[in-house]
Amino acid sequence: MEASTVAKVLVEKYIAYFGAPDYLHSDQGRSFEASVVLEMCRLFGIKKTRSSPYHPQGNGQAERFNRTLLDMLSILVDGNPGQWDDMLPFVMLAYNSSVHESTGVTPAIAMLSRELRFPLDVQIRNLSGREAHRLPDYIQET
Repeated sequence: MEASTVAKVLVEKYIAYFGAPDYLHSDQGRSFEASVVLEMCRLFGIKKTRSSPYHPQGNGQAERFNRTLLDMLSILVDGNPGQWDDMLPFVMLAYNSSVHESTGVTPAIAMLSRELRFPLDVQIRNLSGREAHRLPDYIQET
């Protein structure tokens, strides 16, 4: 990925919504070490850090996330690997809605201070009180 693309995505998809982070930690990939990314960090007051070469443990959280993401995607696209990009949003929704052992909360709670809504949540909310009360029994029956 080009460094200009990295900088553009960081500004348009992250900083525009959540503000600039205090730190940006990456491996020593060219895309993250290029002058355009370093200048973006300077402009936004972001401290740029990097892991040691050939030592992925220095970026352990990202490495663990990548492993989990690949595991989840491989289950969904089993037999149809060409569909990974179609499945990615659903994998991210599942990941961001799952309680993480290290934090005790979902990434949605940590980032947005609220849980994510699913279509089923909307349907349950639209049920009358009597129907919603019977929902656990209905689920148990099926």
